Amino acid sequence: VQSTNSEAITIMCKDFGCDGIQYLKANIGGTSEYDAYLAIVPGLFLANIYKQFGSRLLQGNIRAFLSNRGKVNKKIRETIIKEPSRFFSYNNGIAVVAQSITLSPNRERIVSFRDFQIINGGQTTASLASALIKKETTAQNMQNIFVPMKLTVLNIFSEQATAEDIEKYNELTQKISRSANSQNSVSDADFFSNHPFHVRMEELSKTGKCMAPPVDGHPYSTIWYYERSRGKWEQEQMQLTQAGRDKFKEKHPKRQVIKKEKLAKCLNTIYMNPHVVCTGAARNMKAFAEQIDELYNASKDNINDFFFRRCVCAVILFDTTDRIVNHADWYPTGGNKAQIVPYTIAKIIASIPKGKEIDWTLIWNKQSLYASLVAQIESVAFIAHKFLLESQGKIVREYAVKQDTWRRFRDDVEIVLSDDFVNSLISTSQSKDEAKASKREHKFNSSLSLALDFFKLGYQYWLTVYKGLEEEGILSTADRDFVKSIAGYIKATKLPTEKQSKRLLSIITKAEDEGFIMP
Repeated sequence: VQSTNSEAITIMCKDFGCDGIQYLKANIGGTSEYDAYLAIVPGLFLANIYKQFGSRLLQGNIRAFLSNRGKVNKKIRETIIKEPSRFFSYNNGIAVVAQSITLSPNRERIVSFRDFQIINGGQTTASLASALIKKETTAQNMQNIFVPMKLTVLNIFSEQATAEDIEKYNELTQKISRSANSQNSVSDADFFSNHPFHVRMEELSKTGKCMAPPVDGHPYSTIWYYERSRGKWEQEQMQLTQAGRDKFKEKHPKRQVIKKEKLAKCLNTIYMNPHVVCTGAARNMKAFAEQIDELYNASKDNINDFFFRRCVCAVILFDTTDRIVNHADWYPTGGNKAQIVPYTIAKIIASIPKGKEIDWTLIWNKQSLYASLVAQIESVAFIAHKFLLESQGKIVREYAVKQDTWRRFRDDVEIVLSDDFVNSLISTSQSKDEAKASKREHKFNSSLSLALDFFKLGYQYWLTVYKGLEEEGILSTADRDFVKSIAGYIKATKLPTEKQSKRLLSIITKAEDEGFIMP
């Protein structure tokens, strides 16, 4: 009853001037987990579906199109323009995962795909589209381009998928993506991009409550763009006119793009783990992933608009501190800014009296730090600078990663919090109340969405489920009757309540565990 992906799409080959894709099904030992195919895909077909759907084809990819700056992309572009007939031989091809496919009546071609996801070869596909859009080649010339495709069909049908199916589908897609990618260097952050946390953060970044308030005389709100897949901010502008790109950048300023690695660095800093931040992007991301996994598993409702705004404030705090240190009179060229910044912020937060905290709401409303916090950062940053220079003969970047180094700076080094800064602090109970209210709101919205999903399936669907359960003698009479009552409820155009939706979901899960196949 739930989709594996809110952006899942169905591609009909005929809609893109293609009568089907030639394929060869592989004999892989009769496994029922997936089917494997080798295929030859027309380059024009790939270019056209990318023009239509863009980054939606790359949701299963660990990265979006990385623009034409990389060496591999330039080679792809040159081949498209100068040697299109050799594209098949020169290019490694693409790897695709789909939920399901439809074959032609004679079973010689693939004529449609459900949830077509390019998990390797996104840059190949986007380069084809880019060349067409920029008129570097023509549709006629692209008729000579063919691309090898390895296709994995996981045989998941969204109408029948359980939560377990969805989890398995996403996990397998991610594993295939990890194994398939070799064209550009890939970080652990890229592989983490399919975690539901990042999907949710991407959704939140586009909601009204998470739009940044107008500041500095600008008459409009702007968006903090959460870039779940690397390069997506640039990719979204690819088909726009210059005027369209200018408008996009006004609404989504580049300075307000939040990358996963950046968020990991900023949040681990305000969580007072500066020594982890100093280990570098890869190790810090690994630690961050574990924290986020724990937070999300405790309750996915923790990831809400309140949390998103707090994340933005953490980024503003980190970036402003970085600029303060960089422009300080005492800071030498080529100094230890990467270590000073997280140590400064973490030390200030660790020194705040119990029951108090920084006024994050004020930072959000101003979209900048307030004066007393800036002054506090200026004084503590110098102290952090001097402390890290006393590194006992070690290189500062190695010294800063030690937990004991952070412990000594946190516990043994005294700083003075100014009266202005202390007076600016707010009660933690205030933000806790806001966090709880936001969590309740998100939980309600999620429940409402589930109820709507059930309602949209309609009376006849649930009546069919009830009859199927009756015929197969599955579940208790009470559970079967409940399904029948839901059918009647929907027939009367009533939306199931939160309690009813939860029970219905539980009944469906039990039925499928006993082998029942949802219609």
